[in-house]
Amino acid sequence: LHQFSGRLGPSAIACDPEANLLYVARYDFDSSNALISVIDPTGAAGGHVRDIEVPEAGGSQISALTINSETRELYIFEATCGRVVRLKL
Repeated sequence: LHQFSGRLGPSAIACDPEANLLYVARYDFDSSNALISVIDPTGAAGGHVRDIEVPEAGGSQISALTINSETRELYIFEATCGRVVRLKL
């Protein structure tokens, strides 16, 4: 269980079974960029591994995440601009 403070709830979640990590898209009031938090579901380091800002998404409203396990890429769909961004994992 991981709780974010001061922000809205998650807008999209993707699970990476190979790395045993969760990618959680959420809105951050302090940034105009898309924000994804990386969570370790085992609870290591309090569960929160790091945050990834995605300025190339063109907005802050991520509505879908998915992982391509063959190419080890995270696909991010940003709703306001209608953009899909790939990030290498």
